[in-house]
Amino acid sequence: MRALIGTGVFALPLTAIGCATAQPAVTYEVDLSRAATQIVTVSATAPAVDGVAEFVLPVWRPGRYGVLDFAATVREWSATDSGGNPVDASKIRKNAWRIT
Repeated sequence: MRALIGTGVFALPLTAIGCATAQPAVTYEVDLSRAATQIVTVSATAPAVDGVAEFVLPVWRPGRYGVLDFAATVREWSATDSGGNPVDASKIRKNAWRIT
């Protein structure tokens, strides 16, 4: 499964949560070719999971006690399977997306 994110300045970890399973390993690729326009593309590749996977951005960071809205800078979200075919990816909360 490959999830592509285009966003403004974005440098926070994205967590993959396989429902009812341990968290699978996720690898990231960051494309800075459009950094001058404050657009960074982050690709997250996770192993296939049966059923549903959720990708979640944090709402806080250590040392800062306010709620932050990192997900507000996400401009595009899409997901593909290992063959490059689009799969359903929907926003389910302010900071979370579900891939089925």
